[in-house]
Amino acid sequence: MKVLMINQPMSNRGDESAHRAFVRSLLKKMPEILITVVRVGISPDTIRQFKVDDERVVYVNLPRNKGYLKFAKLGLQKGLYFLWGILPTHRKLKKMILEADVVISAPGGICLGGFQNWEHLFLLKMVQRLNKKLVYYGRSFGPFKEESELDRCFKKHSIEILRYAFFLSIRDKKTEKIACQLGIPYYPTVDSAFLETPRVKIPKEMVSAIEGCPYIVFVPNLLIWHYAFRGKSLKKKFLIFMVAF
Repeated sequence: MKVLMINQPMSNRGDESAHRAFVRSLLKKMPEILITVVRVGISPDTIRQFKVDDERVVYVNLPRNKGYLKFAKLGLQKGLYFLWGILPTHRKLKKMILEADVVISAPGGICLGGFQNWEHLFLLKMVQRLNKKLVYYGRSFGPFKEESELDRCFKKHSIEILRYAFFLSIRDKKTEKIACQLGIPYYPTVDSAFLETPRVKIPKEMVSAIEGCPYIVFVPNLLIWHYAFRGKSLKKKFLIFMVAF
């Protein structure tokens, strides 16, 4: 089976863990699978950090042609889909989608919804327009804004795609609630990072400190990247909050 994986989030260690665990799980369950992971205009070093080293997995980094995102958005916002046949990268993406048996949108966050990621939406829409099987796996989505015409356009396409997917799995209860409100069938799942249970040696100093007691590893996050906190000067407040513990 030839699988094309699109929309892989990068530059985030959580997304890296989810990617590695998900890909290795696919390889383990389907030994004959061939996976191509495609991204556009990503630094080679970023891809190197994410790679799963296996001969059945190939990473393709296409060039970001001038007008790549502009033409993608115009197709979605104005119905000018013919623009998706002009640029070399758009044509290459189309060819790769057509050659795949199934297209998987990689596990990750709320690109459909809060972050309103038009490139993410564009790739999904291209899969739909080419009538290829789509898996939207281990994702969150929503809430969908409706304040402007572009908000409503994004929501309309997003819901169409979520209903088009022949397999949709959701990783959190809040998104499950939104799916139920929209009447979209889904399968509940966990974050893909939990598909694996890695084992590592714990430093002696830490072993001594926990003295055999149960423990968790908590990684602080400033959260200032989140769409709900955009434009707000919260970095100092978050740091004070974390240090207080």
